[in-house]
This record gives sequence, structure tokens and C-alpha cells, in this order.
Amino acid sequence: MSTQLITPGPAPTHRRHLRTAAVAAGVAAAIAAGGYVATTTFGPDSVPPVSVPPTSAPVARDQAMGEMRATINGLYGPQAARSATVSPAQATRELRATINGLYGRQAGSPTVSRAQATRELRATINGLYGRQAGSATVSRTQALREMHSAIANVYGGAR
Repeated sequence: MSTQLITPGPAPTHRRHLRTAAVAAGVAAAIAAGGYVATTTFGPDSVPPVSVPPTSAPVARDQAMGEMRATINGLYGPQAARSATVSPAQATRELRATINGLYGRQAGSPTVSRAQATRELRATINGLYGRQAGSATVSRTQALREMHSAIANVYGGAR
């Protein structure tokens, strides 16, 4: 009978350390590769700059204004094409006619004077926000004194 000699190899713990180191190196390489791919894909330099072709030669101000007026006339109709300039009185008349057409009084509704409209507006405001029954009138000086006192309580006295 013959006996075979077994040569001892590296210790099992040494192999475990090598495997752990190899796995760690592989994970680090995968993370680095993923970071590189993400940076090149989504980074600021990933999209090459697009060169804008030069437009036509610079346009003079008068020419640009003429083109703009022509565009506005084409979009908004012949009323703008009648004249390039409109007097303030004519513009006011047209504006009033438009507002009356949209929001103006209906046929048969009475005309309200300015004083009557002011009284109705004040009555509405007083009804919504005005004095409650039984509340006293406060003078201006008393209101200012109370306001000063409230501000001093919130933010501290005068320094």
C-alpha cells in the first residue's frame, strides 16, 4: 500500500477573504460604471449644443413697427386698419360703446345719477361691513390712539 501525501493549500479563511475582496471590487466597479453611464446620459454635456442658424439681417425699427401693425391689422380686422392713429376721444367713444354693449344698461332700465349710485354703494358697504346696531362712533384721534396702542403691544413700545 502506498500513502499519498496531501499538500496543504491556503487556509479556508484566507480564501474567504479573497472572495469577499473580489466581490467588493466587482460591486465597486459596477457602481462606478453605473455612475459613469448616468453622468454621460443625463449630465449637462450629454446633449450636444444645437447651433441656431442665423436669422435674416437685423431689421430696422420702423420696418419692425410696420410689420407689427400689419400683423395686428390682419389678426384683429379692418377696424384697426382704418387708421394707424386714433384720437383719444374716438378711442374713448369706442371703448364706452364696447363696454355698454357688453355690460351696459338693458333696454328700459332707468338711468342712475352719480349721487344715487354713491348712496347705494355706501349703503351696501355699510350693510356688509359698517357699524353694527348699538356701536358708537369713534373719532379719528381715538382710532389713531387705539391703533398706536395695538401696534405698541404687538411690536413693543417706542425705542
